[in-house]
Amino acid sequence: MCTSTVTASYGAIARAIGTACVPTGTGGAATTTTSVRVGSGRHYKRFGRHRYRHRIYKKWTGSRWVIVRQYWHTWNTNYYNHRFHGRTHWKWGGYRRIGIHLYRHRTLWRNYQGHWRRVRSYWYFWKRNYYYKPRRWFWGRYRRIARHLYRLRTLCRWDGSRWHNVRSYWHFVRRNYYNHKLHGKTRWRWGRYRRIGVHLYRLRVRYRNYQGRWRKVRSYWHLWKRNHYYKPSRWFWGRWRRIGYHLYRLRVLKRWTGTRWVRVRAYWYLWKRNHYRHRLHGRQRWIWGRYRRVGHHQYRLRTLQRNYNGHWRKVRSYWHLWRRNHYYKPNRWF
Repeated sequence: MCTSTVTASYGAIARAIGTACVPTGTGGAATTTTSVRVGSGRHYKRFGRHRYRHRIYKKWTGSRWVIVRQYWHTWNTNYYNHRFHGRTHWKWGGYRRIGIHLYRHRTLWRNYQGHWRRVRSYWYFWKRNYYYKPRRWFWGRYRRIARHLYRLRTLCRWDGSRWHNVRSYWHFVRRNYYNHKLHGKTRWRWGRYRRIGVHLYRLRVRYRNYQGRWRKVRSYWHLWKRNHYYKPSRWFWGRWRRIGYHLYRLRVLKRWTGTRWVRVRAYWYLWKRNHYRHRLHGRQRWIWGRYRRVGHHQYRLRTLQRNYNGHWRKVRSYWHLWRRNHYYKPNRWF
C-alpha cells in the first residue's frame, strides 16, 4: 500500500515514478484508496522488420499489482532491416572453354536482409583464341649416320587438347661429329707391378686410338726398380727379461728370404744394470705403533724396519715407556 502525508495535485502524483497515488479526499491529508502504475516489461519482440517492447498498465489493490491492460509498444523502427538490404554486386566464378576461346562465369547477387541470393549469371567472354596454338616444329632425338650427327625434326599441329605429328625428317646437325679428334694417335700407359727375382718390373702397354676408342697394340715388362725385394740381414730388438737385479733385452739377428724374415741367432743384451735394485734398499728406520697400559704407566710400540728392494720388513720391536704414572690419580676430597 502507498500512503502519502502531504497535499499534492493529481497531476504531480500521476507523474511519480513507479507508483501513482490517487487522493480521494477534498482537503487536508490525502488518503490513498487506489494506486496505478504504468511500466515496460523486459521482453522484446519482432513484428516484421520492427522491434517492439512489452508495455503493461497495472493498478495497486492494497496487497498486489493487478494488470489493467497491456500492449506492444513500437521501440525501434526498421530495427531488423539489414544495412546491406537491397544492394547488388557481381562476382567472378570459374573458367570454361567454349571452342578455342576462354570464358568466365559472372553472377549477379542481391542482398535480402543480410543474405545474398543469386539473381542471374552468364558466361563472360574472357580471352579470345586462348586454346589456339599454331603449327610448330619440335626437336627430337639424335642419331648417328656414318660419322655424322643427325637430329629428328617434327612438324606438329594442335587439335585443342594435344599435338599431332604432320611430318618429320632427320636434320643434318654436324659433319664428322663421330670422327674423333684423337683418331690415329698412339700413347704408352703404365700397368700393374710384378716381381721377377729380387727386382721389380712394371707393365708398359702401347695403345692406338680408333675413333675415340683406345686399343692395345703391344706390351712388355719394364725394369722398374732393381733389387726392390732384396733386404740385408739386420738386428731386431725383442722382449724384456730380468736376470738378478739387472734388466736385459732380447736382440735377434734375422735375414730376409724374399718373403719373410728368418732368425739366424739371438742373445740377451744387458740393458740396465741394477734396474730392479731399489734406491732405499738396505736402509733402516724406527716407526711408532699403538699404545698399551702396563700398571699405572703408558707404553708405546716401537718397531725397527729394514728395506729390501722397496719393501719394508720388520726386524724387531719392543714396548717403550711413553708416559710414567699416566693412569695414576691420587686421593682427593670432593
